[in-house]
Amino acid sequence: MQKIRDPDQTQQIILKAAFDEFHRNGFQGSSISNILKRTGLTKGALFYHFPNKLSLGYAVVDELIEPMIVAIWISPLDARTDPITALQDLLKNAIKRMSEQWGSKALLLGCPLHHLSEEMSGLDEGFKDRCNRIFRRWQSGVAGVLVDAKEQGLIDQHIDEENTAMFIIASIEGAISMGKRHQTIAGFLETLQGNNEHLSLYLNSLRV
Repeated sequence: MQKIRDPDQTQQIILKAAFDEFHRNGFQGSSISNILKRTGLTKGALFYHFPNKLSLGYAVVDELIEPMIVAIWISPLDARTDPITALQDLLKNAIKRMSEQWGSKALLLGCPLHHLSEEMSGLDEGFKDRCNRIFRRWQSGVAGVLVDAKEQGLIDQHIDEENTAMFIIASIEGAISMGKRHQTIAGFLETLQGNNEHLSLYLNSLRV
C-alpha cells in the first residue's frame, strides 16, 4: 500500500477508522489491531499521532463526535426566524443529517455520543467531562431557541427552557436507542420518525 505522507491526512484516516470501530464495538471492546486493519497503517504511524488508545478515544470525541452532534442538532438552528418552526424543521430533517454524518448503514448502531457516555462516563473522567460538555452544548443550543421564542412572545413565559431542552434531547436519544432494537432501517426510521412527530406536536402545544 502506498504510504500516506501528509500527517494531517494520516491523522484523519486514523480518527475515522477509530470512530467506526468505537461506534460498532464500544471503546472497551475495540482494538488497535482492528483500527490498523481499517487504515492499512503501521502501529508506529498510529502511535506517532496518538500515544495510546485513550488519547485516540479523546481525539475521536473532540474532533469527530462533537462536530457531528453540532452539525446534526445545533448548527441548523442558527438560521431561523420562527424559533419553534426551526426546532420542528430540525426534527423533520434529523434522519437525513444523521445518515450524512454517520453513514446510513451506521444508523442501527445508535448515537455514538450516547454510547460512549453510557459506557465510559463511570470509568474515566476524561470521557465523562467530554460527553457532558457536548450534551451541555446541545442543551444550551435548544434552550437558546426557546429563549428566543419567549422573547418573541411565541411561547408561554413560564416554560423552563433548560428543562424543556433536556426533555427534548432525552426523548430524541431514547428514540434512537429504542429504534436500534428492530435492527432494520425500516423499524429504526419508524421509531424515530414517530417520536419526532410527537415532539413536533409537543412544541406546537408550547405556542401561545
